[in-house]
Amino acid sequence: VEAPLGRFRLREGSPTEAAMVGVPTKRNQVDETVASGVLGIVEVEVPVEPGCAAAVARFYRSVFGFETECGEGTAYVLGGPVLGSQRIAFVETQDVPPYMGEHMCLYIDDLEGSFVRADQRSLIYINSRFLFVDNVLSVEEAREAQAFRIIQARAEDGTWLFTEEHEIRSAQNRLCPIDFSLRETFGAAMPVADMVGQRRALL
Repeated sequence: VEAPLGRFRLREGSPTEAAMVGVPTKRNQVDETVASGVLGIVEVEVPVEPGCAAAVARFYRSVFGFETECGEGTAYVLGGPVLGSQRIAFVETQDVPPYMGEHMCLYIDDLEGSFVRADQRSLIYINSRFLFVDNVLSVEEAREAQAFRIIQARAEDGTWLFTEEHEIRSAQNRLCPIDFSLRETFGAAMPVADMVGQRRALL
């Protein structure tokens, strides 16, 4: 499906993906959406340069603590309110289009640890358009805003992997769509960490 925000592939959700609908949420009109048969965005595909998919997987694992999987020329970052119900697929591509300002939002549990690890790689970024949302250069500011941003992914040795703005939010951020106040009643199936959020333009 061609849309203003990119190309979307429509398919039936897997059992793991479908389990997302049982997670308590603060979003409006969820019941109506589910009743219409719409699950949501379960996968986003991001093109990366040939030969760097495995390094991208290591980046998300070591900086943010995501579980990852690697295939032939592809790295998968696994997340979602039910683990594996959402993922980012980084696909090695010969002709990677130029970065056009797209942005993705990730909710994670270890915000401060992730900030420190990103800062050690000199990745912290401030988007001047959103200073009213977060203006973060220190772990103290990240703790207050419950968020921070990066715009590049780099390997431990500083090698550039790809450019994509990431808005990293704590799972306790007030904008997190998962209703953690219901965690006790929902039970062990409700994770604390690692929900892959929305990307403003899909490739």
